[in-house]
Amino acid sequence: MLRPCIGAAVGRITPKKFICVIVFLTGTALASNAEIIPVPRERPPVLEDQTSKIESERSPCQLRLSEIAEFKPEPPITGPGECTATDVVNVNAVLLPGNQRVIFSPVVTLQCSMAEVVSHWIRDDVAPTLDSLGMPFRGIETLESFGCRSFNGISGAKLSEHGHANALDVRSLKLANGTIIELTNATVSKSLREQLRQTACTRFSTVLGNGADAYHENHVHIDLMQRTNNYKICQWNILDPAEIAALAAKQSAVAAMPIPEATQSDDVPVPRAKASAARMNSDFDRSLDRVAVAKNGATGIRKAPLGSNKRSPSGTATQGRVVGQVRRPASSTPGTRLVRVACGHENESTTAPESAQGILQNKIAPTRSP
Repeated sequence: MLRPCIGAAVGRITPKKFICVIVFLTGTALASNAEIIPVPRERPPVLEDQTSKIESERSPCQLRLSEIAEFKPEPPITGPGECTATDVVNVNAVLLPGNQRVIFSPVVTLQCSMAEVVSHWIRDDVAPTLDSLGMPFRGIETLESFGCRSFNGISGAKLSEHGHANALDVRSLKLANGTIIELTNATVSKSLREQLRQTACTRFSTVLGNGADAYHENHVHIDLMQRTNNYKICQWNILDPAEIAALAAKQSAVAAMPIPEATQSDDVPVPRAKASAARMNSDFDRSLDRVAVAKNGATGIRKAPLGSNKRSPSGTATQGRVVGQVRRPASSTPGTRLVRVACGHENESTTAPESAQGILQNKIAPTRSP
């Protein structure tokens, strides 16, 4: 096709020749561009389904939580400061047995262990309680879940459980018809709030509502703080309007009471006198059970009525009860006698070996009382 055009281009340029040149140049350009156009890459192989891989990477807690809640896994919390948490999730809703959803407003950020307990509380306790009263449960209003702060936001106080995503502040419950049930509202059914408090205090280690302090007058704080011996705190006053009015009147009366003026008193108590050395030694004597010194190899059983000064066969006086049988050790010195403390009294004075006298003379003073 191009050969006639090439031959014609050699002679005189005519419109026909011009058209042939244009066609020739266009064909040449197309042929050169075809050589540099990259070959399309081969289609990649079909990727395998990643669902099973994601499921295998979830923690055991997240696998359990996926059956009762809608959530999204989050990376661990690593600060600032001591605010740390692992196995963190953002929970959007709790799934009820009847395929209904209880939606968190706003979404809460919690450790998975805390999210699991909260979900079971909503699913197994709160929802059935409301359903039994003909009030379908559909939403829960929260104030705070994760928040890196100290207790009640007080500077210098201990880190709050909110700083570990291990706490949740609940303000109210929302029903299917739009009704709002505020947990700290005295006009809400008292029996309903008592049931909710009982279930919350059973599941959580800390429950703080109105009456706990001024920081929890409009919401209920729940957390899973670990304490020694699994100690729990449940402080949530359930009062009706009449009880609140009576309490307020009592507090007003106490505040109106005059404060007595402080007076200086000259009646300063005199400190107790220290115990004398004789008394301390006497106390020590009463604590002794036996100090035995052998005499001439004799054996005697000492027994005499109270208050008597009869002597035992060994010739040793007693003070009115059986004090036991004693023997003289082979190494004892002749001429010594037995000394026995019985019923708080010492026997009559004797001559004892140096070792025994050392025991009697070097009395040990009792420890000073606090």
